[in-house]
Amino acid sequence: MKSNMKNTQTKKYKLSLFLTLALIITISVTSILTINAAYNYYHIKNRIIDEIKDNSNEAILSLKSNITNLIISYSINEYEKLIINELQSKDIFAIIVKDYAMGKILGKDVYITGKIKNSEVNILDYNIKDKNQNKLLENAFFTKSVNITNSSNEILGTLSIYITNNEIEKELKKIVSDTLFNTILLSIFLTLFLYISIRYYILNPISNIINTINDGDGTGIPNTLIPDSSSKEVSALTNSINTMIKSIKTSRDNLEKNEHRLEYLLELSPIAVRIAKNRGEYVIFANKAYSKLLHLKEGTISGKNPKDYYVNKDTYEHIIKTLENGDRIYNIMIELNIENKQTWALASYMNIDFDG
Repeated sequence: MKSNMKNTQTKKYKLSLFLTLALIITISVTSILTINAAYNYYHIKNRIIDEIKDNSNEAILSLKSNITNLIISYSINEYEKLIINELQSKDIFAIIVKDYAMGKILGKDVYITGKIKNSEVNILDYNIKDKNQNKLLENAFFTKSVNITNSSNEILGTLSIYITNNEIEKELKKIVSDTLFNTILLSIFLTLFLYISIRYYILNPISNIINTINDGDGTGIPNTLIPDSSSKEVSALTNSINTMIKSIKTSRDNLEKNEHRLEYLLELSPIAVRIAKNRGEYVIFANKAYSKLLHLKEGTISGKNPKDYYVNKDTYEHIIKTLENGDRIYNIMIELNIENKQTWALASYMNIDFDG
């Protein structure tokens, strides 16, 4: 009982080859596409950041070139217009100018002016005392500063550009959503394609083999041969199995012929012969001489227990144990009870292969 329960549990937890391949294909395709998507994400992210930095460098150099003469001429309003115009770029959220020339006129170390975008992307005047604005500048994604000099390399001021990552995040989010959609779509397509291909070229031929083997006769031998496959490897397998099936059928036919021949010879034998199974307790063959010995009609002995005719039951048990050990017994005297009369007989016992 325990053995049967164990076998049942083992079968219960066996995975189907179809399911196993489906899981392997799905996991493999999804993993590869996910890795590829992650690589593309970081590659595109770095490219966007590099482009923003390059654009910022170009913007600050261009602005520096245009603003230098305006600082020399103390044209604050004019270079503030240039700053506002430059802030039209999505990535730049603040441009700050430290004007040392104007600072000297005003009796200060430096005159600081600039423009900054708020959360609504409105351009406001930069206020050095505004903590929120200063915090935004401190947390800027990228900052670039250059000194503004005259022809004598005297520093007239400092120009600083601050870049936010808001646009980068928006673009990357769009890339992530597009990549995720494409990954899922490609995963489904590739999984179905691979699964259908493997099912057609591998699993279906295997199913044909299994179905043919399961469609067997009473002895478990397949009724038909396995159909050939277009696949070289599967074809080699089916040919090997078909050769084995043919060999088994030939062996079975020869065995049946030999058994019929043996039955015929035993039936004609003047010596009483019977063949029993289930530890010698169930007769499956008895010839005419054996029926005559027990005073029974022919054909009525099948299924009987020979032990019932032994006077000494222990003697019969000893004979069975000897046979179970693989030994043979020749020419021993046994006492039989036939129609309530004791009869002595000379008997021999041996094991044989017989289907009956």
